[in-house]
Amino acid sequence: MLKCRRAALESLESRRLLADVVGLTLINAQTDQPVVDVDLTDGAVIDLAKIGRQLNIRADVSADTKTVRFNYDSSPGYKLEGAAPFAIGGDANNGKDFLPWTPSLGAHALVVTAYTGSNALAGRGGTRTVVFEVIDSSNTGTGTGTGGPAAGTSTVRVNAGGGTYTASAGRVFGADSGFTGGTKSSSVYSVAGTIDDPLYHARRYGASFSFARAVGNGAYTLTLHFAEPTFTQPGQRRFDVSAEGKLLIDDVDLVKSAGAKAALVKSFPVTVVDGQLNVAFASSINNAIISGIELTPAPGGPSAPLPVAAPSPARVNAGGGAAVDSRGRAFQPGDVYFTGGTNISSAYDVLGTPDDPIFSSYRQGASFTFAKPVASGNYALWLEFADPASAAAGERTFDISAEGTLVLNDFDVFAAAGGAAKSAVVRQFNIAVTDGRLDLAFTGVAGSGAIVSAIVLAPTDIPAVMLPYSGIGDYPNSPQREAIRTAWSVRSQSNLRQIGMGMLMYANEHKNKLPPDLATLVREAGVDFALFANPRIPTLPPRGGALSVLEQSAWVAKQDDYVFLQAYKGASYPNNGSQNIILVYENPDTTPSDNLNALYADGHVGVVARADLVALVGGSATAPPEKPRPWQTAIDPKVAASAQNLRDMGEALQIYANENKGKFAPDFATLLLTQDLEASVFINPRGATAAPPAGTREEQAAWANATTDYRFPAAGKSESAVDVVAYENPAEMRDGINILFADGRVEFREMRWALETIAAA
Repeated sequence: MLKCRRAALESLESRRLLADVVGLTLINAQTDQPVVDVDLTDGAVIDLAKIGRQLNIRADVSADTKTVRFNYDSSPGYKLEGAAPFAIGGDANNGKDFLPWTPSLGAHALVVTAYTGSNALAGRGGTRTVVFEVIDSSNTGTGTGTGGPAAGTSTVRVNAGGGTYTASAGRVFGADSGFTGGTKSSSVYSVAGTIDDPLYHARRYGASFSFARAVGNGAYTLTLHFAEPTFTQPGQRRFDVSAEGKLLIDDVDLVKSAGAKAALVKSFPVTVVDGQLNVAFASSINNAIISGIELTPAPGGPSAPLPVAAPSPARVNAGGGAAVDSRGRAFQPGDVYFTGGTNISSAYDVLGTPDDPIFSSYRQGASFTFAKPVASGNYALWLEFADPASAAAGERTFDISAEGTLVLNDFDVFAAAGGAAKSAVVRQFNIAVTDGRLDLAFTGVAGSGAIVSAIVLAPTDIPAVMLPYSGIGDYPNSPQREAIRTAWSVRSQSNLRQIGMGMLMYANEHKNKLPPDLATLVREAGVDFALFANPRIPTLPPRGGALSVLEQSAWVAKQDDYVFLQAYKGASYPNNGSQNIILVYENPDTTPSDNLNALYADGHVGVVARADLVALVGGSATAPPEKPRPWQTAIDPKVAASAQNLRDMGEALQIYANENKGKFAPDFATLLLTQDLEASVFINPRGATAAPPAGTREEQAAWANATTDYRFPAAGKSESAVDVVAYENPAEMRDGINILFADGRVEFREMRWALETIAAA
């Protein structure tokens, strides 16, 4: 054992010294210097309005690192760098010039891995992961204007020289049109600094040509997309660009500005006064060239479209600046998104939360609004409050609307807290965003006006690549559809059993009393909030990011998938005839079945005919129609095989912990030697790891410790002290990764959510 442990440690130490990512640095690609205001760690917020759009990210690595792989938003092939400096957007002149790279708005997952071998074929070493968010505070659509020209009313996108193309963030570029002069051309090659390579493959070129398009009068932002497909040295192509009769670019040299075969994006304010956008291109050396033209209404006007963000969680500290809460979650400053109202901060002890700084700062006013660019879709929204002044109900009341719908009417924070002054209060709502912007309106009714401390948003829609692993989607024309529906019912029964276990735990700690409501089980019995979502309906729990206990509880309070029989709320736990007493049951009004599941007081779950249940507790005698579900494709067998590896590890770890005072094994080597595990369990079938040595168990154990296919953050820790036990190394994974949780379940989660889960744990 000691020999095995020593060999494993030596292997790990050797690998750590040879190749590792010791940090990530955000670079200003115009100055080629680090951006000192942004620490690129989990939860970082990059505001393009403050630091510019011409950026890059440098991986800082240990000696002997030969290759660095950038897995960006689940694309392991996004960037492979074989020479220092290792930069996601590339570099020129032997690292003296970082090429411009602009991330799209929204949340992003970045996994950076060092290798000792060329082309990342061998010697995989350390990995650094980070989830960050990109915003543009100059283009929120919430401003009041500065007296300048009104925003234009037209959006134009043209793929110069090519056909219709849908770029990142859903931007649709129309086929080449509107040009006079010039020639269309295209060629396929790898374009640095962009994920939209096809947009830059096509081009319009010529000594002199122009573009014209009828648009509404007003102020716009004109964005031009360039890439040099042919020349490799500065000075081989130079040209001018004018718009609306004004010179925008004088003698641009694409190789000098961005490098060969690299994207260069330039944006300019323009004003159209004659109903037509006019852009002219004139060469001085060789031909002028353009790959894409975008015209969008200027920010701040009523018609200004908002930048599309990726579907992702958002957290805003309504009354203050950037902040991090007790769970390590980053909150953005509120001023970026509010119009009207005043920020106030008054430090005091806020009851019911460990996050006093978030709740004791707030936005207040007789009337104010909030607008934040987000991807259209379905979301869970939390509004979080603490009233610092009210001492009686009715002293402050206000209304709140979300997406044009009144969600809180005459809301009284003091009363909602049960008359407890200076207490944290959270309310949750399910909303649909259809216009690319979350809109909230706050209106005071009585007292000092409306108030809000924090706003939290999480998507509920399941990404298409995750559907096969969700258990929610359906299969078209499948002979197993009835079996699938039975599986949904079985999952709901499991939910009810676990809710029952939580009730028993609560009763044991509260003099045999049942909880006053189901949400209390989340706060006081540790029941997973997602168990209150019935897969038969289906209700989709929030995706991504850690939620506070208050947020989880507020979400459960809003759900009605399972109904707690009113007669037993807060009552003594029934003993006599408990096998016949129903405590919790599937909601007849929302569950599409004539046979409903019910939790009985003795802990068992039974199936009750709708007619019998309705006669007992009320509700609809007719089953509601089943909601349409998205069709899903087959599960990737390699993902399923890797998930089984993690389950096997989880079972072995549970046995080890039972025999070792509740502590997990200190490493994979110990687990393999003490449990009946095959060495192949530590090979991820989604990767390319070689088979273990056909030697002794000790040699295989040393190999297991040196492999990097799976991460083991729970090594040597107590069962009760961890949430995430092990997970797939995200370095070379596409779409997402499998995670083994402390309760034994394995979930396949999209990369961003997976990394947020790991960071929170």
